[in-house]
Amino acid sequence: MYINGEIELLKEKYDKVELESVIMRYSDENEFLCFRLDGIKSSKRYLKDSLVNSKYGCSFSNAIYSTYYLYRNQTHPDNKNFFYCAFFASDEVSFVLNKGCNYYDNRIFKIGTILAGTLSSAMTINFELTKASVEKSKKKNKKKKEPPSILAFDSRPLVLKSNEAVKEYIRYRWLIACRNAACKVLRLESSLTDDELYGTTLKNDFLALMQKIEEFELFDSYKMIIDTFSLYVPNTERKLKKFKVEGSFNIDDMFFHLDEFLMAECNGNVA
Repeated sequence: MYINGEIELLKEKYDKVELESVIMRYSDENEFLCFRLDGIKSSKRYLKDSLVNSKYGCSFSNAIYSTYYLYRNQTHPDNKNFFYCAFFASDEVSFVLNKGCNYYDNRIFKIGTILAGTLSSAMTINFELTKASVEKSKKKNKKKKEPPSILAFDSRPLVLKSNEAVKEYIRYRWLIACRNAACKVLRLESSLTDDELYGTTLKNDFLALMQKIEEFELFDSYKMIIDTFSLYVPNTERKLKKFKVEGSFNIDDMFFHLDEFLMAECNGNVA
């Protein structure tokens, strides 16, 4: 359930956390270090004019897996896993690192640049492979080969104090993504003008946006977008598992898998 004004309150809170975190050199062993990686110009280039870009989404998912498996061992054995979870929506992913001391000595700037560089290269490679496969299936012969599409990400650190803080932060990013999805659907499929949507307070009013989605009978289109939002959590064998919201207005089911991972760690069952 969404509480009126919740996004604004969470934004104020996590903007402050981000400002405090960006000037820190190290995170504490008992904290969760999170990095929000945002696609640079990706939304405008690949997501703006369609509800869902399956090629982009599939490439992004593969890039997340590539990043996870490259770094999952970069922590001391007692900590079980370098990563705690990752949340994906639209053109961004938040990687949450596990507690404990990792092989980078919990250096915030170091890890942020590593993750941004790795995800950027993995996304570029996966997107090009997907594009090549699509072009081959369509049997298009091009006289001149196009240069690869470069997909890059910036990285913003946030130091989160507890498991509950991780959940609250993911809920905040999920709510932002849901609000943006509602705006996108109304822009593409309703009779609202840009001035009516973006020239007023409507674009930031989640409850009012959902009322408009209902008024224009666009819930199926809205659901199509939010069904792509995913939480990635390592299982007890340290394989990364993907869980989707699947159209629900709450994400408690996804958080259940986070609690499973935490419980397995506490019991020493993570391989």
